[in-house]
Amino acid sequence: MIILLYGSTGWIGSHIKNYLNTHFKNIIVHLGIARCDDFDQLSKEINKIGPDRIICSIGRAYGKNVYNTSYIEDKLNINIRDNLIGPINISNICIKSNIHCTFVGTGCVYRQDNKIFNELDKPTLISSNHAIIKSTTEQLIQTNYTNCLHIKLSYPISGDFHPKCLFSKIISYEKIVNSDISISYLPDIIPILLDMTINHITGIYHLTNTGSINLLDTKLQYKIYNDKTLDITEFSIEEHNTIIGERSNVVIDNKKISTLYPTIMNTNDVVKLTLDNMKNTCQAIIKCICCQNESLNCILDLKYQPLANDFHFKNITSHNYPLKLMNCTKCNHCQLSHAVNPEILFKNYKYVSGTSKTGHKFFKDNAELIQHFNNNKKGKILDIACNDGTQLDYFKELGWETYGVDPAENLCPIAKEKGHFVICRFWDDKCVEELPIMDVITAQNVFAHTATASDSFLLNCKKIMDENSSLYIQTSQRDMIINGEFDTIYHEHISFFNTKSMKLLVERCGLELNRVLENEIHGRSYIFEIKLKKTNEYNVDEIMNIEEKLGLYTPFIYEKFKLNSDKCVKTLSLTIDKYRKTHKCIGFGAAAKGQTVLCYGNIDLDYIIDENTLKTNTFSPKLDIPIVDIDYFINDNSSEKFLIVILAWNFAKEIIGKINKVKGLKNIIIIEKYFPEIVFF
Repeated sequence: MIILLYGSTGWIGSHIKNYLNTHFKNIIVHLGIARCDDFDQLSKEINKIGPDRIICSIGRAYGKNVYNTSYIEDKLNINIRDNLIGPINISNICIKSNIHCTFVGTGCVYRQDNKIFNELDKPTLISSNHAIIKSTTEQLIQTNYTNCLHIKLSYPISGDFHPKCLFSKIISYEKIVNSDISISYLPDIIPILLDMTINHITGIYHLTNTGSINLLDTKLQYKIYNDKTLDITEFSIEEHNTIIGERSNVVIDNKKISTLYPTIMNTNDVVKLTLDNMKNTCQAIIKCICCQNESLNCILDLKYQPLANDFHFKNITSHNYPLKLMNCTKCNHCQLSHAVNPEILFKNYKYVSGTSKTGHKFFKDNAELIQHFNNNKKGKILDIACNDGTQLDYFKELGWETYGVDPAENLCPIAKEKGHFVICRFWDDKCVEELPIMDVITAQNVFAHTATASDSFLLNCKKIMDENSSLYIQTSQRDMIINGEFDTIYHEHISFFNTKSMKLLVERCGLELNRVLENEIHGRSYIFEIKLKKTNEYNVDEIMNIEEKLGLYTPFIYEKFKLNSDKCVKTLSLTIDKYRKTHKCIGFGAAAKGQTVLCYGNIDLDYIIDENTLKTNTFSPKLDIPIVDIDYFINDNSSEKFLIVILAWNFAKEIIGKINKVKGLKNIIIIEKYFPEIVFF
């Protein structure tokens, strides 16, 4: 059997494509590439492939970074082209060629009037252009094409944090209506849809799960289950219809489909399963990681954001997760409210440590400093989260035995090729079994990535230490709160340590904080030296006194941090908008920190320059800004004037030097830093 699928790059279409490829190895699947509004082009493609079945899941409701039908309401030409002409063209060709067609439509075409609608009911929602066009298409298909299986979905759920999934929408809305609706759980209904297609079933079916859910109650359930910090405000139907417009928040009857497929899931089971999946993917952190205190205050809510390193290819949508900064009322440790599953975060990591001269200088200086503290003796060094092995390279040059651990399957081979012994997995007790006692362990900008595993991280380090060993933990953003560097908040960075909170955590694990060093890397970082037993405790109390004088142990500075963060985003957005008409607005450095500020402020740019080949020719998380190499910028003659925002501001001097070298600085405005005020070069 040959199935031709149109709309495979869309959300629902991609689910259909993936299920076909995974479960139907005996079926030949073709993905349509012809423009569906071009009848001749479409006919040629269908005649060439000669399919037995065609599935049409094309249609448009959403736009770039807009995941509701408000996007399409004022775009009538696009609405008609994608939601009417395309599906009708496919249906016309199918009836003439005697090909079975499955049309994936919507049940959101009825007005809310306390009625349960069945397949025989005519659409009643006439205040929405999207609903009117969809209704027209569906009535034409029902009337004229008897070889068609017409499937109506309602508020699809994928059971994850995809922004088009109903659950993701519910938890991200500032206000929510108290309405009952029908839902379609994609992992449950797509197998049914394909079974009906294969078996040549025709007619109209509401492909929804049995029962209904209440929007307000579902958000409350999510709050109780996985996010106690979630704000919930009820939206009256009247207020919703006045401000946003009338939408189809209704229950549609599924007796016809449930009679044919009695094992279809009920909505209660769908809700429970979805909540479980979301919790396993992104779990709430309810205690302070350092002192176990349960009294945590939310000091900055960045809403739902994508993973900062989720650079992706075209037609892939980033999932969005809660991004809130909490502050412990006891030790003033700062941490995220939720931890994304590390298997999702780090398996295909795109940050490469060896791409900047500034980074190389730090790694070289760090190796020489640690050798100095080790009485200039060579020994065994383990770098946890060794990335591409750049730090280990400098220890190897000094004659050390080099070991690394990293979960990134794309980076471990690079480190191994350099001659380092590398274990490709997350740091755990199984890694310990493969390693000897170490003279030095380094953990650079990785310890802050652990949530509930912070204790086990340290305890596993302890197992390969003796009384002469040193563990050096580098944490970024020493001055984050003081300087208002909110952009360094992203899902990888779960913890933001001060000296007091680090000392509490280390001592709780039976270790001693021996020394606190500072470095300018990543906007000024701490390097904590940790030993098995108390030795000299060089400057720990001194650093804690400095932090206290700076106000890091008082609520005032955290309130100010929130105000400065909001001000920073607004100012940057206004500044870029000011230059848009006269300058091409671009970014330099596809740094994770840059994605935080762009996504939180919904700040779009023409493109972002980066020299990491794992990022170039991809698109940025959420906003889908093209990532290009520096040659693209050199050859870009489309504008005489550029506004360049340096997103990797910790490498600003190096970046400005590159801009000057390849393009010069004439007619170029550079934003060197955007906090606490805009700093122009």
